[in-house]
Amino acid sequence: MNRTTEFVLALIGGIFGLLLSLSYVLFGGVGLVSGVEEAQQGGMVITVAGILLLIGSIASMILSAPSQIRKHHKWSGGVTLATGILGFFVAFILWLIPGVLLILSGALSLRIPKTDRQNHTEV
Repeated sequence: MNRTTEFVLALIGGIFGLLLSLSYVLFGGVGLVSGVEEAQQGGMVITVAGILLLIGSIASMILSAPSQIRKHHKWSGGVTLATGILGFFVAFILWLIPGVLLILSGALSLRIPKTDRQNHTEV
């Protein structure tokens, strides 16, 4: 079964998430180097949030490869789905495009392809 749809959705969502997370790290870094203590604390929070989004986006892109989805569709779909959902708690409305794409990709990855349904056994 071809898993191109899941791969393309996760790749596009991961790239948008990667760009968003890098902007979070950049703006958080600007707050860290400022001389104001409140800005430094806020910059640290934004930088950590950006790093978490960066890790999630990269993990989603790696695990969305068709070879990974064929081998471990539950693991790949779960991580992609979790990244899509948890990103909303970190980036709020800015995560709308990457989040929706990653959630769709994760949900599609969790399904069992029609050709494997007949031979599929639950462990």
